[in-house]
Amino acid sequence: MSKILITSVGGGASNSTVYEILGEKIESPYIYKALNQAYNYDKIIFIGTAGSGWKELYCFICKEKQKEPEQNYIDELQKLFDSENPQNECIEDVRKQLEPIKKVFNDSYNSSCEIIVLKYGLNDEENKENFELMFKINDYVKDGDEITFDITHSFRSLAFYELLAVNYVKEAKLKKVKISISYGMFDMSKNNGISPVVDLSIFITMMDLIKAAEEYKRSGTAVLLAELLNNNNLGLNLNEEEIDVLKKLGSEIISTNDLEEFKKLIKKCNEIVKSDCNETIKFIFEELNRQFYEVLNDDMLLCIRLANWHYEKGRYINAAVTITEAIIKYCASLIGVDLSNWKNKNEVSGVILKLKSSNNAVKDFKKCYETINDVRNTLAHADKLSKDKLKDFKNCINDFYSLYKNKFKDQKENKEALKSALKIIFDNFEKKKEDKENKKIKNK
Repeated sequence: MSKILITSVGGGASNSTVYEILGEKIESPYIYKALNQAYNYDKIIFIGTAGSGWKELYCFICKEKQKEPEQNYIDELQKLFDSENPQNECIEDVRKQLEPIKKVFNDSYNSSCEIIVLKYGLNDEENKENFELMFKINDYVKDGDEITFDITHSFRSLAFYELLAVNYVKEAKLKKVKISISYGMFDMSKNNGISPVVDLSIFITMMDLIKAAEEYKRSGTAVLLAELLNNNNLGLNLNEEEIDVLKKLGSEIISTNDLEEFKKLIKKCNEIVKSDCNETIKFIFEELNRQFYEVLNDDMLLCIRLANWHYEKGRYINAAVTITEAIIKYCASLIGVDLSNWKNKNEVSGVILKLKSSNNAVKDFKKCYETINDVRNTLAHADKLSKDKLKDFKNCINDFYSLYKNKFKDQKENKEALKSALKIIFDNFEKKKEDKENKKIKNK
């Protein structure tokens, strides 16, 4: 594990200031020296443009080593700085030109040095190129490293490049790194001559929180939120109820459709919404409460709402399984079939598909189930659904919600018609099974 400092080089000579770090006061024109003295970094990565104050940095490093700087090299760096359009200089040529700075630094400190050269970022093309150039950081970072990046000097845009690039390396490159941010508040030195170095690592937490919020909005799960909570890395003042709900959203409750646990979760959301909950993540509790609380007392309506929610989050197989299982369970309860035996579950599904009735509501019930069951079978066999079929599935979920709510929930006549039709087919199935068993016994 290495400790790495990423710091920017300003546009010219830096005024010496007294930095206060961890209660210690360190005077230096460059904050990297103060930070390195406080934290003893293994590697320091300097980031700048062709027009940054490389000459001053070189002279300072030589002074630190008590080595006479080479005048020819000073003149070379001054020409680079005085160039009419330094931003048009070839990045690779500039980088090679700065190699002697790396050498004198590596000879002067226990830390090693790397240099990343960026363009000025005057337009979209240069900004995109800079973002790619910043990925050079990935070459210097390994799993387990601790990275501090300092945003004190140079263009403010460089701070964003550093933050975004390091965060991208951590996420996209799967580098397990710890990131912190430091900022030397030079403006505060006018009060007492001291520039406090503050820790702005809360920015990293906020970025993680944004990603967690995006994960929930996209998929309806809170795996990242739960992970942040487990690692005590959320930075939010949450009560036990709020923490419990978020952790359960990051568990298997959502993916396995544990209905009883889901009901408990929604009840907690309702209580949280009515209380003075944390505004940062209140939208999660509000959405769950809005979606499900009013249908908690009817398993069928709850499951259809849950299926629709799965669909909206792109979990089509969960949507199909949720509503299919709910319909089978509802029908089995009408005719008194025990579903603890999986064979009975398949049998009830077959019964629904063979329904015959003059009752229009029962006909519509069967039609909806046929569409839903077809989608489930397609997805279960890893076959791709066409856009039209997905749209039909979505419409069918909505249609079935209206059908059940308006034609079956409190409509005894339709419910009895469905029960009667189911029982006729089911009894016929059972009779055929019995006749088959009797025939086997007789043949023996």
